[in-house]
Amino acid sequence: MSKKNNKTTNIKIAIDTSFLIRLVKETDEQHDNVKSFFIEFYNKHATFYISTITLSEFLIKGTIEELPLDFLKIESFNHFQAKKAANIFNKLRDHKGNITRRALKDDVKILAQAIDKEIDYFLCADNDFESLIKRYNAEVKVINILKISHKEFFSKLF
Repeated sequence: MSKKNNKTTNIKIAIDTSFLIRLVKETDEQHDNVKSFFIEFYNKHATFYISTITLSEFLIKGTIEELPLDFLKIESFNHFQAKKAANIFNKLRDHKGNITRRALKDDVKILAQAIDKEIDYFLCADNDFESLIKRYNAEVKVINILKISHKEFFSKLF
């Protein structure tokens, strides 16, 4: 195996609700881009993680049958991650302004889970979530598909 291919194994990808919705909704204008990201990472043997928090957000309007469950590792939110989420929330609230948006509280939980699971990339279509990760200065790299196509991303990465 070439050195280039060694970089592509054991990649951990977390998927946000905004990405997941576009993955299953074929009429979404970003569907092809999202699907291409998913396929490209799958071909590079990535493991896809979805939080139970993300799953609950998705199920508000979607169904479990729509999801590619054979390709997703569902991760339950635990008490260690809850403690980390509270710390993140308090740090951002105390030092970076007011965080009150209800969805943002879920985003903080999802970020805490991603940090705990040592996620490499977070796939989203959400500028607020990307901003949250940057404000916290998390090690997780965000791929906001609203800002980059799969072709641009993978030509730079590999």
